[in-house]
Amino acid sequence: IDPRQRDQTHTGEIALNDVWTLSNDSKFQFSGFFRTYNLSLYSNFGDGLIRQSEFRTEAGANTTYIHKFNRHLSILAGMDYFREAPRRDDLDRYDPVFQSVTANNVTLNFATPFVALDGEIKPWLHFNLGWRRDQIDFENVDLLNPVNSFHRWVGVNSPKATLALLPPKLPSIAFSFGQAFFTNDPRIPGTLVSVAHAYQMVVSKRIAGTDFHVTLAHVTQQASLAKIDPDTGLPYNQGPSRNRTITTSARHYFRAGMLQASFSKADARDLSTGLPVPEAPRLIYDVLGTLDRLPWHLHARAEFED
Repeated sequence: IDPRQRDQTHTGEIALNDVWTLSNDSKFQFSGFFRTYNLSLYSNFGDGLIRQSEFRTEAGANTTYIHKFNRHLSILAGMDYFREAPRRDDLDRYDPVFQSVTANNVTLNFATPFVALDGEIKPWLHFNLGWRRDQIDFENVDLLNPVNSFHRWVGVNSPKATLALLPPKLPSIAFSFGQAFFTNDPRIPGTLVSVAHAYQMVVSKRIAGTDFHVTLAHVTQQASLAKIDPDTGLPYNQGPSRNRTITTSARHYFRAGMLQASFSKADARDLSTGLPVPEAPRLIYDVLGTLDRLPWHLHARAEFED
């Protein structure tokens, strides 16, 4: 759209991980990372040229405890910490020179305990139950309009559950429910967190060495605006929305590799208007093939998607 468009980023990351084995049935895992990110972006989404820039640091740590009581029941519990700090998060609009629209220092801190149970009631009846609590600390320092600065805590629960029926010689069926969320851009007035609910059913069966899967999903999401994301320079309302999908897939392993094909169809709609969500995918075909027995231990992979 505009010959002046360009996108330049620099990033660096370091990550550490360690596992302590306490016994055959218990272990601790510890991990952490630190990342830096720098962005310089000139874009035109059809509404004029904008310039966006930021320098961001991210850091996180995790500790997880896993214990297997017996072959029927195991538990996983732990704590996540994540800090994201975009600095000099600037947005300028060209008219006819660059003029500042926003300039912010933003900090998001996430403290997240979680727990999950995995087990079976009968050999043909398996369950997974999980819960996490995200305590999110939002701090927005508005450098252009200090009156818009704020500091706020938000708490979100995210339960998840799966029940799987595994009858012998018959297709297996798994029913799942989950709740998730994402953080909205705190520079934009409105709700800081948007929540989504998902329901899913998966039917699976192996026939003649080929794995067949049919997945039905229903996802609803609250109304939301843009996230703090390098690819999002303008605030657009993205909901409330509903997305219904059906996906069928088949996968077959050969001695030399694997071949997989899938077909997906979706209906994504804005619940406030009833109209289809712009740019949401409606129909996707995908074919994937791999070769794993090539000379010199090489692997080949090819994929086509439409």
